[in-house]
Amino acid sequence: MATFRPRRFLGRPWLAWHITGQGGSFVGVVTAASLQLLPRVLLERLPLTVACWVVPTLIGSILIARATARWAGRARLALPPGTESL
Repeated sequence: MATFRPRRFLGRPWLAWHITGQGGSFVGVVTAASLQLLPRVLLERLPLTVACWVVPTLIGSILIARATARWAGRARLALPPGTESL
């Protein structure tokens, strides 16, 4: 009888790749929107421009790391016994 073997994608579960990719895309959208909108509303200054680049990246990186640790770890625990080394 055939057994279920989950596929591994480049050594990590697919959910970790999915969370990282979707989170990175969202950080990119927020960064692009802030770079387009904030200098038009406020005066264009160098500290504001640097903050538009840095703040979404820092906050997004922390949230992506937390979500990956929470959900990808949970998916790894849900694997059938004996398939951890695939």
